[in-house]
Amino acid sequence: MAQVAAPTANPAGGEVASGTAVTLSSATSGAVIYYTTDGTTPTISSTLYSGAITLTGAKTIKAIAVKPGMTDSSVLSESYT
Repeated sequence: MAQVAAPTANPAGGEVASGTAVTLSSATSGAVIYYTTDGTTPTISSTLYSGAITLTGAKTIKAIAVKPGMTDSSVLSESYT
């Protein structure tokens, strides 16, 4: 079974200004993204990504992309300071 392309984050992890908006995307058409910001591994029970995530402090975003009929993507992990 084909695997969904892992999500990518823009901007990538690192030092960013407070208020920076992080966008997530997957190269797999039709995939949906679930994410966490508490360091836990995301599942389909996690928050559904629907728009930019605004950073107000140090945070680690982890995300997976999911599409029916395909294997879930590997986990994206980006840390922001």
